[in-house]
Amino acid sequence: MRELLVATSVTDVWSAPGAGATRERFTQVLLGDRVVVLMEKDGWVYGRVPDGYTGWLSREALSTPALVPGQRRATVTVPVAVFRPARSPHTAGGLFPSQAFLGTRLPELERTGEEVLLALPGGRSAYLPAAAVSPPAPALNGPPTSAPAPGQLLEYALTLLGTPYLWGGVTAAGVDCSGLVYIAYRTAGIDLPRDADQQYKCGWAVTQPLAAGDLVFFATEEPGFPAHVGLYLGRGRFLHASSRLGGVVVTSLNAPFYRERYLGARRVVTQEGFAAGEGEVTRRIII
Repeated sequence: MRELLVATSVTDVWSAPGAGATRERFTQVLLGDRVVVLMEKDGWVYGRVPDGYTGWLSREALSTPALVPGQRRATVTVPVAVFRPARSPHTAGGLFPSQAFLGTRLPELERTGEEVLLALPGGRSAYLPAAAVSPPAPALNGPPTSAPAPGQLLEYALTLLGTPYLWGGVTAAGVDCSGLVYIAYRTAGIDLPRDADQQYKCGWAVTQPLAAGDLVFFATEEPGFPAHVGLYLGRGRFLHASSRLGGVVVTSLNAPFYRERYLGARRVVTQEGFAAGEGEVTRRIII
Protein backbone atom coordinates (compact mmCIF):
# COMPACT_ATOMS: atom_id res chain seq x y z
CA MET A 1 0.00 0.00 0.00
CA ARG A 2 1.06 3.57 -0.60
CA GLU A 3 2.47 5.42 2.41
CA LEU A 4 3.07 9.09 3.16
CA LEU A 5 4.97 10.71 6.02
CA VAL A 6 3.74 13.49 8.27
CA ALA A 7 5.78 16.57 7.32
CA THR A 8 4.57 19.01 10.00
CA SER A 9 5.25 19.03 13.72
CA VAL A 10 1.76 17.70 14.48
CA THR A 11 -1.28 17.04 12.28
CA ASP A 12 -4.91 16.41 13.19
CA VAL A 13 -6.77 13.28 12.13
CA TRP A 14 -10.44 14.12 11.51
CA SER A 15 -13.71 12.23 11.13
CA ALA A 16 -14.45 14.08 7.88
CA PRO A 17 -12.48 16.10 5.29
CA GLY A 18 -12.62 19.86 4.99
CA ALA A 19 -13.73 22.38 7.58
CA GLY A 20 -16.91 22.19 9.60
CA ALA A 21 -18.19 22.26 13.15
CA THR A 22 -19.64 18.77 12.87
CA ARG A 23 -16.35 16.96 12.28
CA GLU A 24 -14.49 15.39 15.22
CA ARG A 25 -10.77 15.23 15.92
CA PHE A 26 -10.00 11.54 16.39
CA THR A 27 -6.31 11.85 17.26
CA GLN A 28 -3.08 13.50 16.13
CA VAL A 29 0.06 12.28 14.37
CA LEU A 30 3.60 13.57 14.77
CA LEU A 31 6.39 14.53 12.41
CA GLY A 32 7.70 11.47 10.58
CA ASP A 33 4.73 9.22 11.38
CA ARG A 34 3.65 6.93 8.55
CA VAL A 35 0.16 7.20 7.06
CA VAL A 36 -1.19 4.29 5.02
CA VAL A 37 -3.23 5.92 2.26
CA LEU A 38 -6.65 4.39 1.72
CA MET A 39 -8.25 7.18 -0.34
CA GLU A 40 -7.64 10.76 -1.51
CA LYS A 41 -10.26 13.45 -2.09
CA ASP A 42 -10.04 17.18 -2.80
CA GLY A 43 -6.74 17.79 -1.00
CA TRP A 44 -7.45 15.36 1.82
CA VAL A 45 -6.10 11.89 2.55
CA TYR A 46 -8.09 9.16 4.26
CA GLY A 47 -5.56 6.89 5.91
CA ARG A 48 -4.51 4.65 8.77
CA VAL A 49 -2.15 6.19 11.33
CA PRO A 50 0.25 4.48 13.78
CA ASP A 51 -2.12 4.45 16.77
CA GLY A 52 -4.66 2.45 14.75
CA TYR A 53 -7.13 5.19 13.88
CA THR A 54 -8.33 5.81 10.35
CA GLY A 55 -9.37 9.33 9.43
CA TRP A 56 -8.84 12.35 7.23
CA LEU A 57 -5.60 14.36 7.11
CA SER A 58 -4.69 17.41 5.08
CA ARG A 59 -2.59 16.38 2.06
CA GLU A 60 -0.48 19.52 2.51
CA ALA A 61 0.79 18.15 5.82
CA LEU A 62 2.08 14.93 4.23
CA SER A 63 5.18 14.11 2.21
CA THR A 64 6.39 11.25 0.07
CA PRO A 65 8.83 9.04 2.02
CA ALA A 66 12.49 9.66 1.24
CA LEU A 67 14.27 7.32 3.60
CA VAL A 68 17.63 5.69 3.07
CA PRO A 69 17.71 1.91 3.78
CA GLY A 70 19.51 1.14 7.01
CA GLN A 71 18.73 4.45 8.70
CA ARG A 72 18.15 4.06 12.43
CA ARG A 73 15.36 5.64 14.43
CA ALA A 74 15.69 8.20 17.20
CA THR A 75 13.01 9.37 19.61
CA VAL A 76 12.77 12.97 20.72
CA THR A 77 12.31 13.07 24.47
CA VAL A 78 11.52 16.70 25.22
CA PRO A 79 8.10 18.35 25.20
CA VAL A 80 9.03 20.95 22.60
CA ALA A 81 12.34 21.07 20.70
CA VAL A 82 13.08 23.74 18.10
CA PHE A 83 14.79 22.51 14.97
CA ARG A 84 17.86 24.16 13.54
CA PRO A 85 18.05 23.55 9.78
CA ALA A 86 21.01 21.49 8.65
CA ARG A 87 24.11 23.36 7.55
CA SER A 88 24.14 21.42 4.30
CA PRO A 89 21.68 22.83 1.71
CA HIS A 90 18.51 20.97 0.78
CA THR A 91 16.29 21.91 -2.11
CA ALA A 92 13.13 19.98 -1.24
CA GLY A 93 10.03 22.18 -1.20
CA GLY A 94 6.98 22.07 1.02
CA LEU A 95 6.46 22.83 4.66
CA PHE A 96 9.40 22.92 7.04
CA PRO A 97 8.53 21.89 10.62
CA SER A 98 9.57 24.34 13.30
CA GLN A 99 9.68 21.94 16.23
CA ALA A 100 9.40 18.34 17.38
CA PHE A 101 7.04 17.26 20.10
CA LEU A 102 7.49 14.62 22.77
CA GLY A 103 7.45 11.15 21.20
CA THR A 104 8.51 12.19 17.69
CA ARG A 105 10.41 9.41 15.90
CA LEU A 106 12.83 10.37 13.16
CA PRO A 107 15.73 8.64 11.35
CA GLU A 108 19.11 9.56 12.78
CA LEU A 109 21.77 10.37 10.19
CA GLU A 110 24.74 11.20 12.38
CA ARG A 111 25.85 12.60 15.72
CA THR A 112 28.23 15.53 15.72
CA GLY A 113 29.41 16.43 19.21
CA GLU A 114 26.49 17.99 21.03
CA GLU A 115 24.08 17.73 18.09
CA VAL A 116 22.19 15.01 16.23
CA LEU A 117 21.41 15.27 12.53
CA LEU A 118 17.93 13.89 11.83
CA ALA A 119 16.28 13.12 8.50
CA LEU A 120 13.02 14.96 7.92
CA PRO A 121 10.28 13.94 5.48
CA GLY A 122 10.76 15.28 1.99
CA GLY A 123 14.51 14.76 1.88
CA ARG A 124 15.51 17.51 4.30
CA SER A 125 17.46 17.27 7.51
CA ALA A 126 17.82 19.27 10.71
CA TYR A 127 19.83 19.36 13.90
CA LEU A 128 18.57 18.87 17.44
CA PRO A 129 20.64 18.99 20.63
CA ALA A 130 21.90 15.50 21.44
CA ALA A 131 20.48 15.84 24.96
CA ALA A 132 16.98 16.13 23.46
CA VAL A 133 17.19 12.83 21.61
CA SER A 134 17.23 9.34 23.06
CA PRO A 135 19.61 6.65 21.78
CA PRO A 136 18.47 5.15 18.46
CA ALA A 137 16.11 2.19 18.50
CA PRO A 138 17.50 -1.13 17.25
CA ALA A 139 17.69 -1.85 13.55
CA LEU A 140 14.97 -3.91 11.92
CA ASN A 141 14.99 -7.48 13.29
CA GLY A 142 17.48 -6.44 15.97
CA PRO A 143 17.00 -7.14 19.67
CA PRO A 144 14.66 -4.83 21.65
CA THR A 145 16.26 -2.17 23.77
CA SER A 146 15.97 -2.31 27.54
CA ALA A 147 12.66 -1.01 28.82
CA PRO A 148 12.23 2.21 30.78
CA ALA A 149 12.02 2.28 34.54
CA PRO A 150 8.87 3.92 35.95
CA GLY A 151 10.85 7.02 36.94
CA GLN A 152 11.89 7.61 33.34
CA LEU A 153 8.34 7.11 32.11
CA LEU A 154 6.97 9.59 34.63
CA GLU A 155 9.70 12.08 33.78
CA TYR A 156 8.41 12.15 30.21
CA ALA A 157 4.80 12.43 31.34
CA LEU A 158 5.49 15.22 33.84
CA THR A 159 6.91 17.45 31.12
CA LEU A 160 3.27 17.83 30.05
CA LEU A 161 2.10 19.12 33.43
CA GLY A 162 0.08 22.28 32.82
CA THR A 163 -0.64 21.46 29.18
CA PRO A 164 -4.14 22.58 28.13
CA TYR A 165 -6.79 19.94 27.51
CA LEU A 166 -7.53 19.15 23.87
CA TRP A 167 -9.81 16.33 22.76
CA GLY A 168 -7.74 14.04 20.54
CA GLY A 169 -4.49 15.85 21.37
CA VAL A 170 -1.13 14.18 22.04
CA THR A 171 1.30 17.12 22.40
CA ALA A 172 2.41 19.95 24.69
CA ALA A 173 0.12 22.22 22.67
CA GLY A 174 -2.91 20.22 23.88
CA VAL A 175 -3.57 16.70 25.09
CA ASP A 176 -6.41 14.48 26.30
CA CYS A 177 -6.26 11.84 29.03
CA SER A 178 -5.46 8.79 26.92
CA GLY A 179 -3.23 10.88 24.67
CA LEU A 180 -1.07 11.76 27.68
CA VAL A 181 -0.67 8.08 28.58
CA TYR A 182 -0.14 7.06 24.95
CA ILE A 183 2.58 9.62 24.23
CA ALA A 184 4.44 9.07 27.53
CA TYR A 185 4.66 5.34 26.89
CA ARG A 186 5.46 5.86 23.22
CA THR A 187 8.41 8.09 24.16
CA ALA A 188 9.57 5.35 26.52
CA GLY A 189 9.48 2.87 23.64
CA ILE A 190 6.22 1.06 24.45
CA ASP A 191 3.29 1.38 22.04
CA LEU A 192 -0.03 1.28 23.88
CA PRO A 193 -3.43 1.58 22.22
CA ARG A 194 -4.67 5.14 21.83
CA ASP A 195 -7.94 5.21 23.82
CA ALA A 196 -8.65 4.71 27.53
CA ASP A 197 -11.00 1.74 27.07
CA GLN A 198 -8.34 0.01 24.94
CA GLN A 199 -5.60 0.82 27.44
CA TYR A 200 -7.79 -0.76 30.14
CA LYS A 201 -7.13 -4.14 28.45
CA CYS A 202 -3.33 -3.76 28.60
CA GLY A 203 -0.93 -5.26 31.09
CA TRP A 204 -2.54 -6.88 34.11
CA ALA A 205 -4.88 -5.77 36.88
CA VAL A 206 -3.34 -4.65 40.17
CA THR A 207 -4.78 -3.75 43.54
CA GLN A 208 -3.05 -2.07 46.46
CA PRO A 209 -0.30 -1.13 46.77
CA LEU A 210 -0.14 0.71 43.48
CA ALA A 211 3.26 1.46 41.95
CA ALA A 212 4.51 4.53 40.11
CA GLY A 213 3.65 4.25 36.42
CA ASP A 214 0.48 2.18 36.92
CA LEU A 215 -2.50 3.22 34.81
CA VAL A 216 -5.53 4.25 36.88
CA PHE A 217 -9.00 4.22 35.33
CA PHE A 218 -12.29 5.92 36.08
CA ALA A 219 -15.89 5.55 34.90
CA THR A 220 -16.59 9.25 34.33
CA GLU A 221 -19.28 8.83 31.67
CA GLU A 222 -21.24 5.65 32.40
CA PRO A 223 -20.98 2.98 35.10
CA GLY A 224 -18.28 0.38 34.48
CA PHE A 225 -16.87 1.99 31.33
CA PRO A 226 -13.22 3.18 31.52
CA ALA A 227 -13.61 6.62 29.94
CA HIS A 228 -10.80 8.36 31.84
CA VAL A 229 -7.19 7.32 32.56
CA GLY A 230 -4.23 8.72 34.42
CA LEU A 231 -0.69 7.77 35.48
CA TYR A 232 -0.14 6.93 39.14
CA LEU A 233 2.69 8.98 40.67
CA GLY A 234 2.81 7.51 44.17
CA ARG A 235 1.59 8.77 47.56
CA GLY A 236 -2.03 8.51 46.44
CA ARG A 237 -1.66 10.96 43.52
CA PHE A 238 -2.06 10.60 39.78
CA LEU A 239 -1.24 12.70 36.71
CA HIS A 240 -3.99 13.14 34.13
CA ALA A 241 -5.40 15.43 31.46
CA SER A 242 -8.76 16.61 32.75
CA SER A 243 -11.43 18.30 30.68
CA ARG A 244 -13.13 19.28 33.96
CA LEU A 245 -10.00 21.01 35.24
CA GLY A 246 -8.81 22.34 31.89
CA GLY A 247 -5.53 20.53 31.41
CA VAL A 248 -2.85 18.24 32.80
CA VAL A 249 -2.93 18.25 36.60
CA VAL A 250 -1.98 16.15 39.62
CA THR A 251 -4.97 14.92 41.63
CA SER A 252 -5.46 12.78 44.72
CA LEU A 253 -7.14 9.41 44.29
CA ASN A 254 -9.12 10.41 47.37
CA ALA A 255 -10.69 13.41 45.64
CA PRO A 256 -14.43 12.68 45.92
CA PHE A 257 -15.18 12.86 42.20
CA TYR A 258 -12.48 10.35 41.31
CA ARG A 259 -12.78 8.13 44.39
CA GLU A 260 -16.45 7.53 43.56
CA ARG A 261 -15.69 6.67 39.93
CA TYR A 262 -12.49 4.65 40.36
CA LEU A 263 -12.49 1.39 38.36
CA GLY A 264 -9.04 0.01 39.10
CA ALA A 265 -5.45 -0.02 37.89
CA ARG A 266 -3.41 -1.84 35.26
CA ARG A 267 0.36 -2.39 35.31
CA VAL A 268 2.48 -2.30 32.15
CA VAL A 269 5.93 -1.40 33.55
CA THR A 270 7.54 -3.01 36.60
CA GLN A 271 10.42 -1.67 38.67
CA GLU A 272 12.73 -3.61 36.37
CA GLY A 273 11.13 -2.25 33.21
CA PHE A 274 8.66 -3.60 30.69
CA ALA A 275 6.96 -6.90 31.48
CA ALA A 276 4.41 -8.52 29.19
CA GLY A 277 1.02 -9.07 30.78
CA GLU A 278 -2.13 -10.72 29.56
CA GLY A 279 -3.20 -7.68 27.53
CA GLU A 280 -2.41 -6.31 24.13
CA VAL A 281 0.79 -4.39 24.82
CA THR A 282 3.42 -4.78 22.14
CA ARG A 283 6.93 -3.45 21.71
CA ARG A 284 7.26 -2.41 18.09
CA ILE A 285 10.45 -1.79 16.18
CA ILE A 286 9.88 1.27 14.01
CA ILE A 287 11.31 0.94 10.50
